[in-house]
Amino acid sequence: MISQRFGCTLFALSLILIVAPPAHAQGELHRGASEVQTHDDDVEEQLVQLNTELLKQYMLHHNIERYEQVALDDYIFLAGIGVIETKEEVLATVENLDIDSVAITNEEFRLYGPTAVLVGRLDVDGRVLGTQLPGQIRYISVFVEHEGEWRLLSRAHAWVRDPRALMEENE
Repeated sequence: MISQRFGCTLFALSLILIVAPPAHAQGELHRGASEVQTHDDDVEEQLVQLNTELLKQYMLHHNIERYEQVALDDYIFLAGIGVIETKEEVLATVENLDIDSVAITNEEFRLYGPTAVLVGRLDVDGRVLGTQLPGQIRYISVFVEHEGEWRLLSRAHAWVRDPRALMEENE
């Protein structure tokens, strides 16, 4: 019994030592946190407009020119079905979309120095590869300031589903 407790305690201590950052890093994290700028109206307005332009041009008009300019070469997209796509794959698959309308609601904005995060909702009427989209999609877009311009680093979509429907599926 004592050896079991000792083993559990040793395991917990090891986990803490592995996971916890060193003392000097904790101070850096704390200092960095105080420098987080959660709101800048000009940057927020610029990025909300850019994000909206990119989404609408791509989804509604199959226009990839602006997307190609703004997305970084190592851009990553996480689609609602869990597929990870590179910039080249996103640009090549635009023709798979048949979107009738999209309304974009930006709900959260965070600015961390040269990195900005937008979180919101897409209300979409349309299809991908002939399959009807779920209607509401949550998104997160990450922009970074690169060589004086805001560039799209990554985007993720998550399909919004009614939790009651999920529970019914599991019964």
